[in-house]
Amino acid sequence: KVFFRAGVLGQLEDMRDERLAKIISNFQAYVRGYVMRKNYSKLQDQRIGLTVIQRNIRRWLLLRNWQWWKLYTRVKPLLSIARQEDEMKVVAEDLEKCKEDLAKCEKVKKELEEQNVTLLQQKNDMFLQLQAEQDSMGDFEERVQQLLTQKADMEDQLKELEDRLGDEEGTTEELESIKKKLEDEADNLKKDVEDMQ
Repeated sequence: KVFFRAGVLGQLEDMRDERLAKIISNFQAYVRGYVMRKNYSKLQDQRIGLTVIQRNIRRWLLLRNWQWWKLYTRVKPLLSIARQEDEMKVVAEDLEKCKEDLAKCEKVKKELEEQNVTLLQQKNDMFLQLQAEQDSMGDFEERVQQLLTQKADMEDQLKELEDRLGDEEGTTEELESIKKKLEDEADNLKKDVEDMQ
């Protein structure tokens, strides 16, 4: 809490009130000035509009009985008809141009459709060719598989034959050693028989 001397708080409040009053009065003055400027510019536009209307009315009052003005007022609708004919010509030319553009677009569309048909035909042909190649590839893979199984069978048979050959070679060596022994024994027996005689 802040303590002030007697009367200081009142002075501060008075100063605040004066300052707020000055700020509010400045704001009000600015708003009033803005509103008044808007009203003034609106009145200026109205004044200019009134002078233009008054001038046009004075001129019309002077011209309404003038013979050339009467002639002009009678010929003016005919001028708009001529202008309409010119506009019709322009519209007709635009229509012809649009028809030509449409014909060109139709021609391009037809060419693109024909190209699309040929491309679709080529795509279908390539797809059929790819399927045929895939089928032949499948046949080829089956043939390779058969050859691999035949190779495995042949390798098994070769291994069996090599094992049998090894066994036969072993028995052949045994038989030869037996034969050699028998021949040695036969020679020994022959010598014994000769010695005995």
